[in-house]
Amino acid sequence: MTANVTSLAKVRAAARDKLARQKVNDRATTTLLVLVVVLVVVGLGVTMSASSAVALSQTEAQDQWHFVKRQLIGVGLGTFALLVASRIPYRVYRKLALPAFLATVGLLIAVELRGITEGGATRWLSVPGLTSFQPSELAKVTVVFVLAFLLERKTKLLTSFGHFIVPVAATLGVVGLLVIR
Repeated sequence: MTANVTSLAKVRAAARDKLARQKVNDRATTTLLVLVVVLVVVGLGVTMSASSAVALSQTEAQDQWHFVKRQLIGVGLGTFALLVASRIPYRVYRKLALPAFLATVGLLIAVELRGITEGGATRWLSVPGLTSFQPSELAKVTVVFVLAFLLERKTKLLTSFGHFIVPVAATLGVVGLLVIR
């Protein structure tokens, strides 16, 4: 009988701990979401303030809201991407981290070999029939994913500075050298 009472107490304690962790996670998530919304609103305000005169002089329609509208489209697409990405299990990101990073490094090398030069810098790749894009934008995301993957695999070894700095320096060094060139 005492064994059942003890195990029931452990189950209840574990449930309380899980609920407490969930409350902390919910508060942190809410705080981050509020900060992001504030930054987006401030950014839209700054864009409106700084670009209305330029938009009036450069657009044929004389639309002072031209750049703000473009920014709002980006905010909408980014919000949609955020919602989709938040529904994907983290295990999928873990599996894709290394292949995506290697593909990004390949794209950064392709910029060196076949990149488009605009404004005096070679940073773009052309996708025939579609558009052009900057692989360095993709590198921002894949570097975060691969560092999270590598550091998660080395969790027990991270008490040593060398086990932390080597993967970080190697990852950032490879991408940094390719982006700077």
